[in-house]
Amino acid sequence: MNNTASFSIPLSLRASGSALKIIAILSMVADHCAYFLMEPDAPFYGVFRSLGRIAASNI
Repeated sequence: MNNTASFSIPLSLRASGSALKIIAILSMVADHCAYFLMEPDAPFYGVFRSLGRIAASNI
């Protein structure tokens, strides 16, 4: 019996390795800009820092 589930990502949603690297770079830049250029109580500080954490969690 074959109990393995099959999951396929549609071609329209797939990203190349280069595209993923660019997304990671942009999210890390947003994180660093928030860290060095914004006050911690600024409105988008948490948003930019969270974007950077997403990139760091996928290393």
